Amino acid sequence: MKRIFLNQGPVVACAAVIYYLSSMPQVAKIPLPYQLDKLAHAIVYGILAITAHRAFFHQKKFETMRRNAGLLAILFALLYGMTDEFHQQFVPGRFSSLMDIAADVAGAVIAVWFRNKRSDHTT
Repeated sequence: MKRIFLNQGPVVACAAVIYYLSSMPQVAKIPLPYQLDKLAHAIVYGILAITAHRAFFHQKKFETMRRNAGLLAILFALLYGMTDEFHQQFVPGRFSSLMDIAADVAGAVIAVWFRNKRSDHTT
């Protein structure tokens, strides 16, 4: 049970924080410039992808998940980003954007790429 909490807990917590922030009518009192908003999306979804990668990589029953942890983490970030943008359509003061989804996926791809590069040098 402790192992499940350590491996799957971070991705659940990260997704919950994203959902909470997306539910707020306005995240910051001062709107971020366009570039900083996209950078924030990339960073947050990069963190989500890294935690998802860990969760998929540590699956003991499903070897396919372990072998494809990077791809699954990116797909998870994409799907979660799409549902998050859909959710924001119903939050007053928020709107959905395809560019936000693009930033989410870019952040996930970069984070998984760096994570895999790092593990290539440590093995």
